[in-house]
Parts: sequence; C-alpha cells; structure tokens
Amino acid sequence: TLGKQIEKFQNQQVDIAAIEKIEAKSIPFSSKVAVEREDFDRISTLAKKYVAAEKRESKLQKALDAANKLIAKLKAEIDEYVDRVWPEVLDDIESLVSHRSVEDLAAAEDNAPWGPGPREALDEALCIANVCGLDAHDCDGYLGYADLPGKSDKQIATIAHVDVVPEGPGWHTDPYQMVRRDGWLLGRGVIDDKGPAVLSMYAGRFFAERVEDSGERLPYTLRVILGANEETNMGDVEYYLAHYPEPDFLFTPDAEFPVSYGEKGLYDATLTSKRFEDGAIVDIEGGAAPNAVPG
Repeated sequence: TLGKQIEKFQNQQVDIAAIEKIEAKSIPFSSKVAVEREDFDRISTLAKKYVAAEKRESKLQKALDAANKLIAKLKAEIDEYVDRVWPEVLDDIESLVSHRSVEDLAAAEDNAPWGPGPREALDEALCIANVCGLDAHDCDGYLGYADLPGKSDKQIATIAHVDVVPEGPGWHTDPYQMVRRDGWLLGRGVIDDKGPAVLSMYAGRFFAERVEDSGERLPYTLRVILGANEETNMGDVEYYLAHYPEPDFLFTPDAEFPVSYGEKGLYDATLTSKRFEDGAIVDIEGGAAPNAVPG
C-alpha cells in the first residue's frame, strides 16, 4: 500500500557511520577542506540516494493524501445518500416482508418452481431493482438478477435471497407485517435475508445515480443476484450456474460480513430411535424446518 511504501522510504537512512570515517584534510591558507576522490564519490552517491528517496516519499505522500481526500468525500456522499433514501429503504423492506415466501413445491408451476410465495417475493424484489435504476431480469422464477452495466463485462456481484423459512411459533406480532419498534424492525426475513437484499439494491442505486450524473460508467458491471431457494436446497444457485457464467467477484450479505461472506451448502439428517417399550415421550419439539433453530 502507499502507507507501507512511505514507511519503507522513511526507514531508509544514510550510512552515517561510513560518512564519519571520511577524513577531511585542511588546505593551507584556505577555509576549504579536501577529501579523497573515493570518499567524495561515496558522499555524492549517498546524497543522491537520499534526495531520490525524499522525492519518492513526497510523491507517495501526495498520492496518499489525495486518496484519503477522495475517500472522505465519498463517505460524506454515502452518508447524505443514506439519509435521503432511508425512508424508501424501510418501505421496500416492509413490502418484501409482506410476502410469505416459504417454499411450497406442491404448488409449484411454470415460472414459479418454488411455489407462489417465493414467486411473489421475487416479483417484488425485481420491481424494487427497476425503481433503483438497475436492469432487472427474471430467470424463469428460479431467481433473478439486476445489473448496472459497466465499461467491462466483468462482474462484481452480491447474492441475497428473498425466500424465508416458515415463521414457526412464538411471534407476538404478525411475522408478515413489519413492525418498527424502538429502532428495531420486526418481521420474518428482515435480517435473513430480505433486508440485506434491499440494501444491496440500494447500493446499486447509489452508483446508478452517480453514473447518471457524471455520464461515466463504472469500470466493472455491478450485478445484484436475488435468490429464491436458499433456505432449502439452493436450487436457485444450481440453476444460475447452469445458465450463466460465475461473477468475477461475489459475496453474500447473509450473515455477519466480513466474518461470514459465503456459503458452501446445506446438510441435514433424519434421526431415528428404537421403539420405547417401557415409557413414553412426554414432550418433544423441533424447529419448523431443518435449518430452523428449535424453540
């Protein structure tokens, strides 16, 4: 990095010990001194190296200062943008949460391979993407994506999902009517993963507005992938990889980024036991789905 290079140059020091060994000889009847040619050449070389290092350090420091200034400006623009669009963000999360997008293969049909709920949520998400200025595409109901085309076809992408696990018991509010309470959002999918999906699209909107204002496209294409089958078998990802090339860089805002930034897959098992001959099971409880925490 620029900072490390600057530190490297700062740590470079002239060989003072070597210079101190040089013997200066007085010239009679003069205020000047004389040194051996070899010693003079050594001093000259060291001085030139020092000056060159100083110049490089100065250029690097200027570049670092310019980069820090640009980053500070960008952060300020992002803060202003977030304040401006935040009410819209909350409204869109609420709209997406209102769909009970639980897999229902018994009701699956063409363009709705995961059932009507995921289909409705995917339609809602693609509508939000269009409003954000992104080019939205429906992939036969398996999933969708939205692009902000760049100068290059290489893609920097995110992948979130709009399906949810069954709501299960224990709710004190309607899980599909988002509630805003004391700075919290309550609703099925607010965290996993409808909220992050909406935020991904609004990140795309930020850059879409910059492109529109400046007329300068991003270096790479930005793609927001919207899955609809993450909570069960990830059939949406399997479909995507069979029909589209992998992005050049991708992460998922589905967990505590950057500690978790991707998923390798799912694993579940069925447990059985011998028949209880002398006794009875008084109570047993599990989650509403294989990947739900029992409670």
